[in-house]
Amino acid sequence: MSDLKSETAARQGAANGEHAYGKGQRMDWKLELVAIPVSDVDRAKAFYAEKAGFVVDHDHQVSDELRFVQLTPPGSACSIAIGKGLLDAEPGSVKGMQIVVADVRAAR
Repeated sequence: MSDLKSETAARQGAANGEHAYGKGQRMDWKLELVAIPVSDVDRAKAFYAEKAGFVVDHDHQVSDELRFVQLTPPGSACSIAIGKGLLDAEPGSVKGMQIVVADVRAAR
């Protein structure tokens, strides 16, 4: 079967509840990382780490044009990535992202 036919069959199978494990078996899908475009990496990192309490997992300056910062909210399996040279998107362009907490007053 050609690659295109294989991909089409896989998409049709997924739409019918079939996954790579086969019909009737469930596969977990986990969102691990969401990239957030920012204008000032240090300011954004300080906000998320110092004000919102995110854990700084990585802060790696690869070159003058590329910096990667990964932060994870307490108790979350999903992290955010901010940095320089990661995205072409405009800072502030991510809309509708939600963080869920048990007590909004305590979180604030």
